Amino acid sequence: FIFMNLIIGVIINNMEELKEKERLKLDPELAKLGKNEENIRLLLKKIKKDMSLLETHVSFLDDLERSKFEDKK
Repeated sequence: FIFMNLIIGVIINNMEELKEKERLKLDPELAKLGKNEENIRLLLKKIKKDMSLLETHVSFLDDLERSKFEDKK
């Protein structure tokens, strides 16, 4: 039972490492960042920028949907 748990732990650990490597491949900016405080601030700025862009897109889609609904009336 203990041996089986060790094997499962190693497999899960390797899968997590692979997942992290793939995530960094998808976002090269994130790969450049380290773990110091300044880099965390840069990451937060990037997230805020992405969120505002997403909010803009959602707002646009809401307006578009509303106009389609009003045109049907």
